[in-house]
Amino acid sequence: MRKKKRRRKKSIYDIGREKYNFDYQEEIIRYKALCCMHLERKEIKKLKFDKNISSYKDWKEYIRHKYEKFDKEDLMEFSRFLNCVGRDEVLEHNFSLLLIGGLVTLIFTKIFEALMETIDILLVGGSDFILLRIVLYILMVLLLYAIVAVTMYFFAMKPIRKKDTKENLISDYKEIIDEMALNKS
Repeated sequence: MRKKKRRRKKSIYDIGREKYNFDYQEEIIRYKALCCMHLERKEIKKLKFDKNISSYKDWKEYIRHKYEKFDKEDLMEFSRFLNCVGRDEVLEHNFSLLLIGGLVTLIFTKIFEALMETIDILLVGGSDFILLRIVLYILMVLLLYAIVAVTMYFFAMKPIRKKDTKENLISDYKEIIDEMALNKS
């Protein structure tokens, strides 16, 4: 007896590729390259970027050319689809911020507990090597501040920057599509 294969549910990105010729992953890479943002190696390999697209005006013409065959109704439907993609990105971002907040809190709690135990050990000893203890205490506090700064950069700033790029892509794309729909009257 053969097992039935379960089909994977279509994601919003699959629908975009099939129905609107909108490959989100490709477009976000193209947009990042256009905005001179840092591209990872795997993104550079995936980049199918026309060398003639070097400004917003060129990118806008690329989109106009890509969707010029769509009628007004299709463009309006595509605009609504872009709204859905934007909402999906906001939900994903909010979940990741919640997860990051919990992880950062856990990390800082563990570091603080270890620091307090070390300070207790240093202060329990007699008056011998008091200067060494003070220097070690200062170094541990500085280390804690460095860890906090690096953690905040990687866990908080990077996802926020990614979210802004995705929001800007959807917003700019939607603006161009809406403008095309208005002109199709």
